[in-house]
Amino acid sequence: MCEDFVSAKTVLFSENAHITEKMRALFTLRNILTDESALTICEAFKFKSVLLKHELAYVLGQMRLEVSLPKLISVLKDESENEIVRHEAAEALGNFDYKDKTEILKLLHSFIDHESKPLSETAYLSYNKLKREVNEISKYNSFDPAMPLDKNLTREEMRKFLLDDSSDLFLKYEIIF
Repeated sequence: MCEDFVSAKTVLFSENAHITEKMRALFTLRNILTDESALTICEAFKFKSVLLKHELAYVLGQMRLEVSLPKLISVLKDESENEIVRHEAAEALGNFDYKDKTEILKLLHSFIDHESKPLSETAYLSYNKLKREVNEISKYNSFDPAMPLDKNLTREEMRKFLLDDSSDLFLKYEIIF
């Protein structure tokens, strides 16, 4: 076990560490990119901080290590969890490469009509991202909710589309990214 791992885990689980220190520790664990670091991040969902748990889910989605899938699924399904944390778990689940997407697509689809708008919209985005089978790392070295739209739209066309409430949410995200 490397010194960075032990140090980052200690800070992440410290009751006395400030949130900024915990964030640095979290991103250190992300950069280590091992099953052990992902499982350590999964353990940190026991804390109460919504901000921290949101970032835990985000980081697990960026790491895309299969060992974290059960935790992300559990967080998504947990009705007692904050909707922002659950929304991020749904987004994270859209980043993985699945051998068989049937079950995860069913799960995400089951949240599309959820009463929580952030959760339902994110489930919709992740569902569509996985259905379209386009899941590449962006030029900013991250996995985003949608890949950039291939069309060359004018600024006015984009503006009109983005402001139209009847426009498809996934297409709006493709325009944004």
